[in-house]
Amino acid sequence: MIHYRPFKPDDADNLLNFLSDVHGPSFIELGKAYIRAASDGDIIKPRFILAELNDQIIGCCAWTLESFTVDLVSLSSLSVLDTFRGQGIGTNLIHACQKAAIEAFGRTVSFILVTYPEKNRLYEKIGFRQIAKDTHGGSIMLHQIFESSD
Repeated sequence: MIHYRPFKPDDADNLLNFLSDVHGPSFIELGKAYIRAASDGDIIKPRFILAELNDQIIGCCAWTLESFTVDLVSLSSLSVLDTFRGQGIGTNLIHACQKAAIEAFGRTVSFILVTYPEKNRLYEKIGFRQIAKDTHGGSIMLHQIFESSD
C-alpha cells in the first residue's frame, strides 16, 4: 500500500537519489540545494510530501509559501517513478500538499505552479487553470481552495 507522508531531514539522501533517478544526474546539484533548503529552519522553505511503497520513495511533491505574498503557495518537484505513473500518485501528492498547506494556514489558499503544456491536463483535472505562459513556453497555472471558517 502506498503511504504519503511529510519529508524528514533523514530522508535527504533517499530523496536526492529518487530525484536523480527521475530527472537524471544533471539534476543532482539543484536537488541538493532544494533538499538543503527543505531541511533548514526558515519558514519560507519547500515542504516535501513523499509517496512510499515498501519504504522506497516512488513519488514526491513540494509546497512553498511564496515570499512577500499572502496565502499564495507554489507547488513544485512533482515527480513519480515511471513504473508508477498513471496510478493517481501525482494527484494524491498534489492533494496531500494542498491539505498540508491549508492546515498550516487554516484559511483560503491559492496554489500556483509552472509546468510544461503537455502536463496541463493533469493539473486541470485537479482544478487548476492556466493563467499565463512563462518565458520558456511553459504554463503558469492557478487553483484557489476556499476553506470554511468552521
